[in-house]
Order: sequence, then C-alpha cells, then structure tokens
Amino acid sequence: MNSAAYGRDINQEQWLTQLMEDHGTGVLRLCYAYLKDAGLAEDAAQDTFLKAYRARGRGVTAESEKAWLARIAVNTCKDVLRSAWFRHRVRNLPLEEAMITASQHMDIDELGLVEDVMGLKPAFRVVILLHYYQNYTAEEIAGILNVSVSTVYYRLKRAQEKLRAQLTKEAQHASR
Repeated sequence: MNSAAYGRDINQEQWLTQLMEDHGTGVLRLCYAYLKDAGLAEDAAQDTFLKAYRARGRGVTAESEKAWLARIAVNTCKDVLRSAWFRHRVRNLPLEEAMITASQHMDIDELGLVEDVMGLKPAFRVVILLHYYQNYTAEEIAGILNVSVSTVYYRLKRAQEKLRAQLTKEAQHASR
C-alpha cells in the first residue's frame, strides 16, 4: 500500500479495501495458525480488520502496517482463546479438515511438517509461523507479541528443537 493511503487522499472504505487486499491472506493464515480452526480464523481476521478500521490514523505508517495488523490479529486470537464460549466449545476436526484441503497442493513431506508445526504449543507455533512463514524479524515478532526479543529467540530455539526431535522420531519410525 502506498503512503497516500494514510493521508486524506482516499476515504476509509477505500483504505480498508486496499488493506484487506494487501494483507488479508497473511492475517487469515496467522489467525488460523493461532486458532487451528478455519471458521474461527475467518472471524478473527474479520475482527482484525474491523479493529484496524476503527483505529485508522493512530500513528500507523505504510511501513509498519503489516506488523500493526499482525499484533491486532494475535491479540484478537488471544481474546478468542480466552473467551468462555471457546473454552466450552467442542473442537474436534478443524486441523484434519485443513490438512485434507492442503493435501491437494502439498507433497507428503510438507504435510508432515505443517502438521508438526500446528502441533506445537501456541507460544512456539506463532513464533515459527511469524518468522518462517510471514518473514518477520525477531524484533518485529517481539513487538507483535509484546514480549522481549530474547523471549522470541528462546521460543524459536525451543520450537526448532521440538520440530527437529519430532522429525527425527518420524524418520526413525519410517525406517522400521
């Protein structure tokens, strides 16, 4: 998005449309990674853009909008996970449904890795997804998650260790 979008050159609806075109897929992926449910992720992504719409003009520049949206998305997902409705909701198939859909476009090794990443605890999963799939730096992730940079590095390291152990275990199991 060009910086004119932050001026008075376009109206809010045009700004929101452009924001959704530029970042909609990334926000949806982040929400799905956090919530592991396609329907909840779509709702959280919509809420993210609604919150962004309401907060327009609060010091966000074109250079920082991606990180700003990611922070809104993460906080929105955390709100969903904290809600009483979510705690009492029966969740039993979203990851499997997503894997079936994804399997049409991925080979078996990619599917296994995605499944392993999605099996991580949320704190580890989100740093892996933000770093490797959304290309954020550790400093940007720290700002998005409101944690220290050292915490981001720690979580990345622990997540990598867990993934490496899981891949090794799978490889050993496959060779039998």
